[in-house]
Amino acid sequence: MSSRLERLIRMEQQIRNGSYPNVETFCRMFGVKQRTIYEDIRALRQRLGLDIRFDRGRTGYFTPDPNSRLPAFELTQEELFAVGLACELMLKYNDAAFTPVVRSALEKILDRQTACPPGQVETLRRTWQQLAQHAQEIKQLHGLPVPD
Repeated sequence: MSSRLERLIRMEQQIRNGSYPNVETFCRMFGVKQRTIYEDIRALRQRLGLDIRFDRGRTGYFTPDPNSRLPAFELTQEELFAVGLACELMLKYNDAAFTPVVRSALEKILDRQTACPPGQVETLRRTWQQLAQHAQEIKQLHGLPVPD
């Protein structure tokens, strides 16, 4: 089962990539009822302003503008740094089993940033990858299992 936000993001990606998904496809993908998918489609259109249309010939949803995306949430450079620092401290002083979860969360955050200069996003990605590697090295030194 996925959260609504996760569903909306994945639905938007599927529609944007041109695979013409339909309600049944989404129901199977997320394990939800048709009514839920119709509500999600309505939210994507009305609340988030996406131009989503249904193609009767291909029996699926599409967008005429594949470059349109869900609105990004913006963090300042200082906020991004603070998140990175918090993650570094968490990885350093807590169980490194959280490394994949932290990495996944940071990737999602970075993927949605538009105000941050691309060079800085890449620098943050490299820094956080080094942190994850460092956490694994610490676990290996202490003879603890290292997650994939």
